[in-house]
Amino acid sequence: TVLREVSFDVSLGQMLGLVGENGAGKSTLMNIIGGVLLPDSGHMAISAASYAPHTARDAQAAGIAFIHQELNLFPNLTIAENIFLTQFPIKSWCGRFGGSIDRRAMLTQSASLLEQVGLNASPRQRVDTLSAGERQLLEIAKALQLQPQLLILDEPTTSLTFRETTRLFELLRALRSQGIALI
Repeated sequence: TVLREVSFDVSLGQMLGLVGENGAGKSTLMNIIGGVLLPDSGHMAISAASYAPHTARDAQAAGIAFIHQELNLFPNLTIAENIFLTQFPIKSWCGRFGGSIDRRAMLTQSASLLEQVGLNASPRQRVDTLSAGERQLLEIAKALQLQPQLLILDEPTTSLTFRETTRLFELLRALRSQGIALI
């Protein structure tokens, strides 16, 4: 058994750090909350309502964004394409197929998200040109595009320099002050 008798609360605007040895179950717990793994038993709740995600999309629908330890980016695509990969803004028009990707909106919204996380890059820039720290900021921008109430980061500083780590924690404190809960 990896997780037994685990209990904790996290409130909006609160930052909670989970600390433990390798194999203690931190990533497993985050994967359960993030809808990646199903628990064998137990109960989770959000605002006193039962929460039992079966998929990562269920977690996203509940306002939870999860940034995995291994970054989930496509280096051959642009920053904007990575941010909106699962939810491109659509231009509405009448017709059989419903619309097309609104690239202008995608670029505008991406620029706003990049500014919010402090990543000085063009939304048109390819991801393979970014440093590890910049990719971490891009992952956070992707997560913020979902407008989460809870942001989970699994070992976010593993591949970062001291300066990048300092910058990351400044951003996390800013997100906390905006009312986002962080684990």
